[in-house]
Amino acid sequence: MSEDLRAALRLALSGGYQLQQEAFMFLRDWPEPGDSVDIITRTMQRMRLSRPGDFIITKADLLESIGGTLLRPMDNRMAAAKRSFHSDSAHIEADLKFKGPFYGSLMSSGAVSDFERYFRSRFAQLEGILHQRVDARDSSPIVRVLTQPANTKIRFIGMVTERKESTRQILLRVEDETAQILVFVDPSHTDLADRSRRILLDEVVLISGTKMEGERVIADEILQADVPDRRPKRATQEVYAVLISDLHVGSKAFLSEPLSRFILWLNGKIGDEKQQEIASKVKYLIIAGDIIDGIGVYPEQEKELEIFDVREQYEVAAQYIEQVPDYIEVIIIPGNHDATRQALPQPPITQRYAKSIYDSKRIRLVGNPARVVVHGVSFLIYHGR
Repeated sequence: MSEDLRAALRLALSGGYQLQQEAFMFLRDWPEPGDSVDIITRTMQRMRLSRPGDFIITKADLLESIGGTLLRPMDNRMAAAKRSFHSDSAHIEADLKFKGPFYGSLMSSGAVSDFERYFRSRFAQLEGILHQRVDARDSSPIVRVLTQPANTKIRFIGMVTERKESTRQILLRVEDETAQILVFVDPSHTDLADRSRRILLDEVVLISGTKMEGERVIADEILQADVPDRRPKRATQEVYAVLISDLHVGSKAFLSEPLSRFILWLNGKIGDEKQQEIASKVKYLIIAGDIIDGIGVYPEQEKELEIFDVREQYEVAAQYIEQVPDYIEVIIIPGNHDATRQALPQPPITQRYAKSIYDSKRIRLVGNPARVVVHGVSFLIYHGR
């Protein structure tokens, strides 16, 4: 993007205006370098007279300004002076840290050992959560449970690997790193039966019951890992993070006007006093995936596309993001429509296709999921499927 075009965009934003996609591309491709600021100035002056309150500049507006009466260009400093919006967060230094692997270490060889390592790690973490319960502290490994005589009360933690149900019983196969065991649930115990039906395969649970002959247990209670009850942590400085996702640039369903209004709000150009006060404190913009609609994501997707090239989709997305105020840090993770591998965890969006986004030094592209800490407050960012 040329410096002249950047200056034109800044001028438009300083006046409270937003360019539609076609208007931006028209201005970008204008054959006479250095004219962008002049064209935007004419357009804003004409719109203030003919359409006060309309802040969206279209390609037709630019064409009309070029073909109409030439007006004296407005001094950029005067335009800036007319801004009444004051951003509190512009004077606050960014405090941004990324936790966990989101680059090369996301890759795996796909070997069996990789899956084994994943399940062992998952089991250990969930087992640790369950062991925090008072009633789980006397639990035993399954291999020790198997050595107990019949009718002994036992308690153990394991991963559910199989579930079967008949009219007479519900059967769970549960294992840990030492052994596996069969757990029987009586369907007549309504609460316990309903709980066992809600258990997902590969879920780690705490089971209390009675040991039977052989490798069998009758369950009296099944408990799932609780999500820790923690009070939300707040930053010491009053700064805000805005979280959005699923822009789907390139789709016919792309909501360009709401996105344009959102960017105008971030710039303090629209909204009531309370809304502008909130906008003034925004320091971070987190975009949780599906920046573009992509190509070939699902059958016959081309019928629903406005832009048929992935790079061009990212170029248009970059044009919008470029108009976010400079003091706002932008963090982007990929989604299933973005140009990166589909298997989770995903590495960042591929630079080969999204060079226009990578060119912006203030945009941080990370993997999916990602954990980011801003001013001491931790966010887990995940796109989903």
